[in-house]
Formats: sequence, structure tokens, C-alpha cells
Amino acid sequence: MAVFALAGCSRPIEDLKEMPPKIQRSALAELGRDALVDALREVESKTPISFLKVDEGRVSPVQEVVQRATLFRSAVKKTIGHRFEGTIYNNALVANFKDFKVILYYDAANGSNISSEEFVIYRSVSAGSFDVFSVDVNRPDQTSSYRYAVTEAQRAN
Repeated sequence: MAVFALAGCSRPIEDLKEMPPKIQRSALAELGRDALVDALREVESKTPISFLKVDEGRVSPVQEVVQRATLFRSAVKKTIGHRFEGTIYNNALVANFKDFKVILYYDAANGSNISSEEFVIYRSVSAGSFDVFSVDVNRPDQTSSYRYAVTEAQRAN
């Protein structure tokens, strides 16, 4: 009887929450794989931040050669900007995500926050996979360390 009640509704998760635990188990077993995958995708899509992380992030200088190397002298390079590079991991089971909003905090040697920068990484990462990214940033001169976090993402499927 519980299965027929779930089959006719558009949101089986809400109905499952209201059922007693014994009936929940039997209803889940009879729902079928597709309904369970859709329910899991819906749950994962509500909190994408808990399934995403940026790892191996680093801010590196972008340099340009001003004077070529000679026999007695090494090349002279000038820093023309900085680039934030890293890897986005999606630890969700079925939900795919895209358009990741990342905030990058720059800290001084004494630990105080100098500034922050927010940008969007326009990539799509499938469930259980990762993608490498690179973004140009404006790093302050007094920066000794930095922190970063994913603050938002959109569902891709």
C-alpha cells in the first residue's frame, strides 16, 4: 500500500520522511533504482558545498622575460601578474555541478586578512570526478599566505 501512495506523488522523499522506519525500508526497496537515483540527486543538489572542494590550490607568479640570458648573465624576468591554479573535486554520488564560485583570501605575515577576491570557475564536474582550473588573480604585495573555499555551485543535471 505504501508503494502505491509513493507511485502517484511527484516527491517521494517528502512522503518517505513521514513514514515509520519499517515502512520506509520496504517502500525504498520497491521504489526502484531510477527513483532512488533521482531522490539522491535532489538531496545532493540542495547542498553542493558539502560535496565540493578545491585542492592543490596555489597562487603562482606569471613572469615575462625582460632581457634574454647571455653567456655571462642569466635572464631578467619581470612579474606581470599572478595565477590561481588548483583542482575541483566533486565527491557526490550522482549530482553533477558547474559554475563554481570560489573566494580567495589573502593574509599578511601577522595573520590579518589583507583582502579577498571572488571569481567563478566556468567548468562542469561530473559526480565522483575532478577538473583542473586556472584563473588570473590580483594578489596584493604584502601577502604571505592565502586561503580559499568554494561558496556556491550550480546543478549541471
